[in-house]
Amino acid sequence: MATIEEEGPESMEVPAQRLTMVMIEEEAFTREDGVADADTRARDLLGIEELNLSFKNIAVIENLDVFSKLRVLMLCSNQISCIGNGLQHLRQLQVLSLANNSIRAIEDGQLPGKLVHLDLDYNDLEGNLKLPPGIQTLTLEGNPVSATWTREIISTTSKSA
Repeated sequence: MATIEEEGPESMEVPAQRLTMVMIEEEAFTREDGVADADTRARDLLGIEELNLSFKNIAVIENLDVFSKLRVLMLCSNQISCIGNGLQHLRQLQVLSLANNSIRAIEDGQLPGKLVHLDLDYNDLEGNLKLPPGIQTLTLEGNPVSATWTREIISTTSKSA
């Protein structure tokens, strides 16, 4: 059972297997060193499909593979500078928001293959973006790379016309 607290002192018990989205309001998944520690604290949340870990002071993405059914992951406004290998096991992930972090590059294989929507607004991306082939929506506003990519897209489009 998971306890869900509404605003105020009331709370209700809900079977964890029926939950499909959880909004975490406290640093329940973050250790003192800034590492996302979902592996040891979320055993009863295995069926979660949407997870918002924004504004949690997360510096390293790891131990999220316990959420094997995750489709939507929000990691906005944290302290992430490198994606690393923390998302590779999220095979069902389709929507990922990493806006307002300090990410400089995305290397080959760091993002799940089923990813369709990727929000990278307001990071420090400078050019090295190795994206899965299925990406349909990519937002890059506020990155050094966004101006370069916009010029390349306009240049390529005008040559084909």
